[in-house]
Amino acid sequence: MTIATAKLSKTEVVKVYSQNAPVYDVWGVLTETKARRRALELAQIRDGESILEVAVGTGLTFQEILKANPHG
Repeated sequence: MTIATAKLSKTEVVKVYSQNAPVYDVWGVLTETKARRRALELAQIRDGESILEVAVGTGLTFQEILKANPHG
């Protein structure tokens, strides 16, 4: 079994995240819109359902879930 070694320190992770966070949603819109739409289409979310979304980006998909399921 191989154990992965972190390549960035905690301080470096915070720095990289801080640099990327302001443009992350723009990047997500440019690169993930088609995949996000398809995933939501396949999920067939109906209003009133209970939905669990865990650790899926910055919330772009969650906004779409709320539109399809405002009473869920």
